[in-house]
Amino acid sequence: MTVSRVGPKWRRPAKAEESMTSRFPVPWRIVELPNGFAVEDATGKQIGLFYCWAPDSAGHTGIMTMDEARQMAADFARLPELLKQDETA
Repeated sequence: MTVSRVGPKWRRPAKAEESMTSRFPVPWRIVELPNGFAVEDATGKQIGLFYCWAPDSAGHTGIMTMDEARQMAADFARLPELLKQDETA
């Protein structure tokens, strides 16, 4: 007789966008920091941090430049909008 173990059952949200925006309300905004950028939800809670160094020292260290960190933060802040578009497609 074989006994199979079943782990905890996780319920996947019906719509990822609704689940995410209910926990982190939109709109998300980008806030500039001294060494990078933060993305905050509508309540001001930080949900993403993107650190960077000055352009002259960032390239050979593996740390993002200011422009790269800004672009990453902008892309991250657009996630709810992108998920909503994907859902309707």
